[in-house]
Amino acid sequence: TIGPVALWAAVHFMLHIPNALIMETVRGYLDGWYSDVVTDRIPVNEGHISVPAKPGLGTKLRPNFSDRVNARVEETTEASLRRW
Repeated sequence: TIGPVALWAAVHFMLHIPNALIMETVRGYLDGWYSDVVTDRIPVNEGHISVPAKPGLGTKLRPNFSDRVNARVEETTEASLRRW
């Protein structure tokens, strides 16, 4: 399972691959908690996924999303990358 931001990025990527045929996602997430995270839903019409002609990924994180009590915030720093 991936989150809504990764799903938006994956959809953009997949729509530019000429031989991409199928992309799976969990419909319950599209209709559920993804809306708590991002401002726009991925458009799915008759089983076909698309992206709107908006800048960037086509969605934004909801304002104050990381301020939620149950939010888990992780930061990637140069030092943390050196550990890998």
